[in-house]
Amino acid sequence: MKKHKTQLQPGLDELLREKYEIRCIDKDEKYKNLPHSYWVYDDLLKGLYDKGWFRFAAGFKSALYGNPKSEWCIKLLGMGVGDNPLYFCEKGFYLEHERRMLIDFANLGFSFQPMVMGQEESIEFLISNEIVYEKQARLRVENNDVLIMERIKGVPFATQTGHFLDYVAEYRLIGHQTRDKLHEALYELKHELLTANSFGLLHNDPMPPNIIFVRNEKRYRARLVDFEIAQNLKKRSPDFVNNTVAQQYIDRNVPRNSVTWQHIKNLDQHLLDESISFVKDLPIIKKSGFPAKASFSLSFMGMGFRIDFEEMANVFPVLNRKIF
Repeated sequence: MKKHKTQLQPGLDELLREKYEIRCIDKDEKYKNLPHSYWVYDDLLKGLYDKGWFRFAAGFKSALYGNPKSEWCIKLLGMGVGDNPLYFCEKGFYLEHERRMLIDFANLGFSFQPMVMGQEESIEFLISNEIVYEKQARLRVENNDVLIMERIKGVPFATQTGHFLDYVAEYRLIGHQTRDKLHEALYELKHELLTANSFGLLHNDPMPPNIIFVRNEKRYRARLVDFEIAQNLKKRSPDFVNNTVAQQYIDRNVPRNSVTWQHIKNLDQHLLDESISFVKDLPIIKKSGFPAKASFSLSFMGMGFRIDFEEMANVFPVLNRKIF
């Protein structure tokens, strides 16, 4: 009988200690595949791949392109894992708003968000890295098809695949100390967001795929990405943001006062509370065990969240998370 070699899924602490490396996801069956040609981006995409850049993460509308040698990453509209990512090509108002919000958070001294380049700096970056010529660089940046920002070197709380089970955790928790560090990092992020909220700044979508865990000496820190529906309540937000946020309060079941029917939390605090609560349900796995593959799903705000790990499954015929 042919033996199938199984590979233990890495522990979160291992990944963070070893400076998490990005990898290309284009041929990964876990993610929805893209159409073969994006003619409006063909020059840009060819330049990226020719110079060693590749798609390493994807959201619903956009994807992130990175190069292991660069401290920056490039967010490109229309390259996500939604049902029809092509729909978002050249709809630059999404990334234009995100750049403004990232600048607003930075101007008030917050650092849990990635640093972002301005337009002229972005154009110069694309040209100096020989990704595209000036005409194409200026076209894409001024149309806000691309957003160049800090590549946060960490591990996503979960990744979005575009399949039915949208959120996938790609690491194991080894030992209770790791879980405690996650709790501490999320509580710290909650406090930082609460401070930002007091200045009128709202992220509005601190879901697991938008939370990145990084290691700072012996501590974990949670940072946030994807500010496309963030708001600065001291400024007017675009209609697409206001409408999406209003729907999010319904979709995410933000609790209401039973008498006034007003929401008793904002989205930031509600979703972070859900994330903190969810960490309690993550299985704690010991380093020793018999390698075998197993997976199960947990509910997170009505969306699938799969945890894959390889440990002990050939000892117990029926997987029961209480074992861990």
